[in-house]
Formats: sequence, C-alpha cells, structure tokens
Amino acid sequence: MRRTKSAEGGRKEERWFVQCGDLTPLEEEEMSRRMIVGLAAIVMMSGVALAGNPGEVNLTVIVTPTLSVAVPRTTYDFGTLGAAVASVAAESTAVINDSTDATEKYNLKASDALGTVPWTLATSTGTDQYTLHAQFNSTEPADFGNGDDDYNLTNADQTCDGTIFAGGDQDGYNTPKGTEELLWFRIGVPSSVGSTDQKTIYITITALNQG
Repeated sequence: MRRTKSAEGGRKEERWFVQCGDLTPLEEEEMSRRMIVGLAAIVMMSGVALAGNPGEVNLTVIVTPTLSVAVPRTTYDFGTLGAAVASVAAESTAVINDSTDATEKYNLKASDALGTVPWTLATSTGTDQYTLHAQFNSTEPADFGNGDDDYNLTNADQTCDGTIFAGGDQDGYNTPKGTEELLWFRIGVPSSVGSTDQKTIYITITALNQG
C-alpha cells in the first residue's frame, strides 16, 4: 500500500492505493472485503442524503356548517271557505336562515289536513281531497302557475333548486346566512267534504347545506 500527496490550485490531496505485489493473498482478500464493506456504507449514506430538503406534510380538512332555519309565524288561519274554492293567504310566512356560517336551501313538505274526516293532499281537488301550493316571493304572487307542479306541496320532501317554489325574486335556494325570504300559500278546498270541523295542516321546512 502506498500513499501519495499532491497539491493542485492550493488544495492538498492525500490518496492511498494498493499494489498487489505489496500484500500476501490473505491480506489481499481482507483488503477487498473491507473495501466492499466501505463502499456499501457509502452507498447507504448516499441514499439517506437523497431523502430531500425541505420535507412536506399534506393537511386535509372538511368543514361541516351548522344548519338552522327560523320560522317566526307558527300558525295561519285561512278562516271559513266554501267548497271548491282556492284562497291565497293574506299574509306571508317569513323563512330565515339563522345559521352562523351556512348558505342554505330548503326542503318543503305538507301533511294531509287532519280532522274528524281528514283531507288527502293531492295535485287536484275532489271529495275530501285538497291542494296546497307554496311560493317564495317578496310580495304576494300574482299567480301560482294554475296548478303548476313547481308549486305543489306533497307529503314528501321537495328541495328548492331555483325553480321549485321559486317566485319572481326569491326562491329558497342559495340563501346566505341572515337572509329572510317570504313564503306564500294557496289552498284549494275539496269539492265536497265529509265533515265541517276545522282542519289542521302541518308544513315542514328543513334547512339543507347549499353545497
């Protein structure tokens, strides 16, 4: 084994090299083994260095807004009506997005008219069968589409989508927090009834996340 020194450009280098003639066969084998082990260690260290700098961490998050709707009016009385009459409520029902952080749309549904002899909610009037329409608008609607399905309430939830229950300037859809919209109802009384007692109808308004 020999050592040489050199100086280039002000830099000193010291190198070691092996001449086979200087070593016995056993020494050559041992030297080869050490060189292989040393080379493996260098490769492993190089692999660690390739990990990268800087490192990165990916974060994910889902926001679940708190939904809420306020309906200050809890009752409305259509009064006494004749058979086969359609009547629009004289007053609207305010529907308010009172959530703290959500843009909302609404689901609407209605019950049958409950009493001694119930009225079935339908899309046309008949014996003990009534209709109920709803429409969002800032003023009393001029019409309800003459039975247009977009305004018919049913026993099942229907979701406002910009068309269903939509009026001229309000629609119960894409409603920012703090926004009040006015909901109007029109009832179609049965053509004939089995009892004349007062009936009660339940309207359910559910807030949904707009997204």
